[in-house]
Amino acid sequence: MSLASRMMAAFRELVVSTSTKHFQAFASPVAFTYRPLEYARAVAERYVERFAGTRKDVLFVGMN
Repeated sequence: MSLASRMMAAFRELVVSTSTKHFQAFASPVAFTYRPLEYARAVAERYVERFAGTRKDVLFVGMN
């Protein structure tokens, strides 16, 4: 299994384990939550597929 494949498997596991269905709604005054693993999933997957194909000394991952 390639590095990119292992990273995608870990990423998908993280997406499932942190999906909205696993969390209860926040109490007032919280009206909205920031869920980058849901709305930016396709972009993040393309990033991993493109840049995780070969060994790197450092990998920076961030969603802000």
